[in-house]
Amino acid sequence: MTDEKIREVAVGELKPFDSSITLVEYDPLWPEYFAREAWRIKNVLGNRALRVEHVGSTSVPGLIAKPIIDILLVVADSADEPSYVPALEGQVTVSPSGNPTGTSIASSKVLTSTSTCTSSQKGRGRFREL
Repeated sequence: MTDEKIREVAVGELKPFDSSITLVEYDPLWPEYFAREAWRIKNVLGNRALRVEHVGSTSVPGLIAKPIIDILLVVADSADEPSYVPALEGQVTVSPSGNPTGTSIASSKVLTSTSTCTSSQKGRGRFREL
């Protein structure tokens, strides 16, 4: 893919990545960390959380990964942030993504390593990683 094509499809300003990325051996506790966070999300959202899934490299047993638990949250309408974001505030740290699709990203306060939670509209494949 060319730089020009990347600029055409990018959301927001492109910034060079000039930091290191930490990769670690698979941690058998990652599924437990996910389960704890999924419970917290489901507990505050109730039936507004249509699905809460463990995604990304930490969801694959045995795979070397960044020590970040990625969580996909499916809600009826991710653009309708007032219907679910206020419930997450105080439970997780919520920060708007600035994405015009309305997708929000939340980072848990309880994990030693960061976890990200991305909301998606049911039936749509929107996903954005921090």
